[in-house]
Amino acid sequence: MKKKAFTDKWIGNKNFSKGERDNIEMKMCFGNEKEPDFFLGNNNFDQLSCRLYGPLIKALKK
Repeated sequence: MKKKAFTDKWIGNKNFSKGERDNIEMKMCFGNEKEPDFFLGNNNFDQLSCRLYGPLIKALKK
C-alpha cells in the first residue's frame, strides 16, 4: 500500500494530474522521469531520508 501511494504521487494518476517527478525541482535533483523504483528499496536513499527527516519527525512527536 505504501509503495502504491508513493508511486501514484510520484508519477501521477487519475487523482493527481501530474506527479511530483514533473516538478522542476525534482527534475533538477533526479533527472527527467525518474522511476519510483529508484527510491523504493534503495538503502542509500533510505539512510539519507532518515537523516534528513528523522529529527523533524521526532520533534513533531514530542
